[in-house]
Amino acid sequence: MSLQSIYKLSVTNYLGRHVINAYYCCKKPTADKQAFTIAFGAVQSMVWRPKKISIMKKSIGSKIFYSSLLVGTLDILTALIKYYLTAGKNPLFIFKYIASGILGMDAFSGGTSIILIGLLLHYIIAMAFTALFYLLYIRITLLSKNKIITGVIYGIFIWLVMNLVIVPLSNTPKSPFNFSHALQEMIILIVMIGLPLSFLAHYFSQQNKQNR
Repeated sequence: MSLQSIYKLSVTNYLGRHVINAYYCCKKPTADKQAFTIAFGAVQSMVWRPKKISIMKKSIGSKIFYSSLLVGTLDILTALIKYYLTAGKNPLFIFKYIASGILGMDAFSGGTSIILIGLLLHYIIAMAFTALFYLLYIRITLLSKNKIITGVIYGIFIWLVMNLVIVPLSNTPKSPFNFSHALQEMIILIVMIGLPLSFLAHYFSQQNKQNR
């Protein structure tokens, strides 16, 4: 809490006590005194409620941001290692492939700037899926029942959205369907994104319950 907030709260409490004491001095009935005290407390809580809401929103935003950094990093590191081990080529090619989604084939002839664009796009996509997961987790109670099942389902969901919607609509070069390759991608998305998000959401949910 900032010094300004502490000052405002102190002034509010100070004035409130003196108003109540002044009211007591008027020798009003006890019931009226109690009602006045309760009413003042209610007004004070309403005054400070917007601050609490803004803090909650900030907290959720930071959780989404750091969670997306974590799962995005896990996913891209796995993709880079997998590409290097299977293709034996420079793994930075992965970023050019991602950038080709908006730049087309020209991305593959680019340099560092294209790689950075691909990296940025990757984390934007990771953040979008992270935000969507937390939104669904808050609204759908069933998702909190089993962390593992939820993580597996969301990993499969990400694969379906990427391969049936985003990639077909993008400018990336298309390749024929390969079941083995698709299964590997799905497992990576489950282990590196779906499960971590599910466990993180469960952890944050338990923290919120303890703080209430």
